[in-house]
Amino acid sequence: MLKDNAATAVLVACGVAAVRRGIFKPDRYAVPPRYGKDHTGEAVFVLALIATLMISESLFEATLASAQIQQLKPAEFLAPGSLAWIFRNMLLDVPMAKLQSLHINAYFVHDITFFFFLCFLPLGKHFHVVTSLFNVFFMRLETGNIKPVLHGVTDDQLDDLASFGVKQYPDFTWKHILDFYSCADCGRCSDNCPANAVKRPLSPRFISIKGRDYAFKNFPLVDDDLTPDKEYRLIGDIYDEDEIWSCTTCGACEQECPLGIEYIDKIVDLRRGMVDDGNVPQSLQKPLRALEKRGNPWGKMEKKRVDWTKDLAEESPVKVLGKKASAPTLYFVDSITSYDDRMQDIGRATARILSSAGASSD
Repeated sequence: MLKDNAATAVLVACGVAAVRRGIFKPDRYAVPPRYGKDHTGEAVFVLALIATLMISESLFEATLASAQIQQLKPAEFLAPGSLAWIFRNMLLDVPMAKLQSLHINAYFVHDITFFFFLCFLPLGKHFHVVTSLFNVFFMRLETGNIKPVLHGVTDDQLDDLASFGVKQYPDFTWKHILDFYSCADCGRCSDNCPANAVKRPLSPRFISIKGRDYAFKNFPLVDDDLTPDKEYRLIGDIYDEDEIWSCTTCGACEQECPLGIEYIDKIVDLRRGMVDDGNVPQSLQKPLRALEKRGNPWGKMEKKRVDWTKDLAEESPVKVLGKKASAPTLYFVDSITSYDDRMQDIGRATARILSSAGASSD
């Protein structure tokens, strides 16, 4: 009974999904030409395979039940209203020989479809049916943090590294590759990406899809050309510079992904690789030079970092802590609040609030 209802529900879901994918599909399913091929055909094909499994299974059960009724034997119970129940009622007047033929054919159709589907899964986008469970299990629980350049390497040791960041496809971690194979192509990440919303050349969905397609193309099961010294460049071959630099690293894509795919680490690692190669956008070159020289992207003197507190000397005195000083409450003011005239009011307002709340300045 449970199986009959489940098969019917799955068949209905396949029909709804096919209509949604092929006819009334949301905008997030669209694939711009610059992002590669559309996977709608493959999605509908897989839905057809699943529907075939449900129909053949129900028909197999229905023919048996119908034959048992015709022979006045106790018939197998079928859930009322289910697909198998409908088939049984349709076949009550069918001759026994035809019932036997339908019964056997349904069995072979079901088995052939099942094993074909089993072999087809690892070769396309629906491999996520297998990998998504493992991806969710290994997903990062802490959000808002970015993995270091290399685990165990301190900031002082970065200058000694021959190379860092992701430059070629094999530089991705095993979790990054698992992310690529686990993408369900639902588009929720791109729907909530602020860069994509303002028509920047970034769609997080295609970070995964293009990575997966690249793996299928360049790393097949059998490839005589797969050599260790072959270059599998990412920037230019698969991702565009503007695409990677458009990310705001807000994490909205990761928050919305139902399968725990991590985008920020990949994008930051790709940026590290480009910076290591000296491939930096013109708009970032000046801030980065200022950051290296002065410690802030505005290039202003370090001694001017606390100038925003001068107007608060009497009403809400602000104590500037030294390197070894301590305090029960610490308000950390970043560079943008310290140096940007438009943001300094936020720092002053926060200082007034803390002072009014009785935060200690000792």
